[in-house]
Amino acid sequence: MRIADERTDPAFNLAAEEWLMDVKEPVLRLWRNASCLVAGRHQILCREADLPEAARRGLPILRRDSGGGTVYHDLGNLNFTILAPPGEGASIDFDRMTAPVLAALRTLGIPATHGGKGALYCRERKISGGAAHLKKGRLLYHGTLLFSADLAALARLLAVPGECVESRAVRSEPRPVANLAELFPECFASIHAFADAFGNALAEALGLSREPVRAFSEQEAMAIETLAAKYRGAAWTLGNSPDYRAATRGGYQLTVKEGKIATVTGSETTPALSAALAGVWHDVAAVREALAGIRSPVPPEAFFP
Repeated sequence: MRIADERTDPAFNLAAEEWLMDVKEPVLRLWRNASCLVAGRHQILCREADLPEAARRGLPILRRDSGGGTVYHDLGNLNFTILAPPGEGASIDFDRMTAPVLAALRTLGIPATHGGKGALYCRERKISGGAAHLKKGRLLYHGTLLFSADLAALARLLAVPGECVESRAVRSEPRPVANLAELFPECFASIHAFADAFGNALAEALGLSREPVRAFSEQEAMAIETLAAKYRGAAWTLGNSPDYRAATRGGYQLTVKEGKIATVTGSETTPALSAALAGVWHDVAAVREALAGIRSPVPPEAFFP
């Protein structure tokens, strides 16, 4: 199966990855998201991204089902998904999984290399991050390819002082990045041209070149849309967070359990403030609503690193 769907809704696209785990054949999928942040399965959102800045820009933050680090997506970023057939490659081995992707890129004149885990590099710059998910005997490997993404936005949104958050959770490893359009300006006129060429080269490397490229059917899209509600909800995105303690930019100290604020301390803390925030999702919109309920003059960003 080769899927190249034009939907750019991040929740739909993450739900599609879950839906594909039940497909009993090899899959190659290319897709793009509208601007958003996507965190790994076991990450703490406020340690990975500037949540107040994301809220100011109106960008959603989602959690995928695979591991790995937090990534910034926009329409200048091409995502790929490879799903192995049942019983084949049912172990996470990034050297093996990245091999066809590297072969496809080299076919296009892009001398990329594997830099450990799912990361791909070219000319000492990271061009791709990857993650994997093993479930029901199926191995799903997906990754990003920076083509013409807004790297200034990426740097701004992912710039968080990690020492402000205390936890044993997995943290992303920032690396210098580059767009393929910048590294190889003469090769592809647009991300659409790159996607077509890369998709064909990767299909060849995977033995799927005879598979027709198609979008999701109406029935498939309806089933995926049902799953997408999970990825839009706080219970999944915030509730799956490991517990942590955070020192915030406003001088407060928080303990957060299962995504909700448990305690707030600090020199400016009042009983009313502590009570208002107790049990609230550690999310900018939720904190803003709680503060409005007590007419607090403290801005919601004061409660984030």
